[in-house]
Amino acid sequence: MAVTRLPAVQFLCPAGMDDGRPAYTRFVAYDRDDIEKIRQSINIVELVEGVTSVRKRGRAFKAICPFHQEKTPSMSLDPARGLYHCFGCNAGGDIFKFVMETQALDFSEAVEALAKRAGVTLRVDPDAAKRRGHRQRLVEAVEEAARFYVARLKSGADAGVARKYLRGRGYEGDVVDEFQLGFSPSISRTRGFPRNNSPRRVCPGGAREAV
Repeated sequence: MAVTRLPAVQFLCPAGMDDGRPAYTRFVAYDRDDIEKIRQSINIVELVEGVTSVRKRGRAFKAICPFHQEKTPSMSLDPARGLYHCFGCNAGGDIFKFVMETQALDFSEAVEALAKRAGVTLRVDPDAAKRRGHRQRLVEAVEEAARFYVARLKSGADAGVARKYLRGRGYEGDVVDEFQLGFSPSISRTRGFPRNNSPRRVCPGGAREAV
């Protein structure tokens, strides 16, 4: 019995949306020991009190969540671990995340603000720029692959069956663009894919390390 295999349709996440936040435009990597000093120095209860009302109930601390409207405190504060979590809207994180969300700062700016508050002198991590550059090359490679697969789905001769399948499901070009749908051809038919972002160029150790 012959088995017909459906064409591969890939779902690719648009750049800058993988973590639910827009990509930051500025990046300064500070020494991890300094960041840990800040974490140990800042009391999250006092930090949150500067933004919203905090109440102590026994050993627990509850706060009016600043991320959604409410009258009864639903945000739980954990001073021992420096964490917060809202049971009303599921907002949560550490002191850095709280400052980022309440003051519209990126991570580097939040570190700087909290370092000033804690009296910690920040040192730049000399190796961070290399790690950041490597990560940026990986991001660029994924974006290039996404463009290739989307274009292949729209106009590739070998993607006709995939286009027919998507139209049959009611998915037109606007859906393809919005969700970055793409068609993955067989390895022997990848002519036209940019070679400047090959796995070994992006990751000298090979594609396995890049995943």
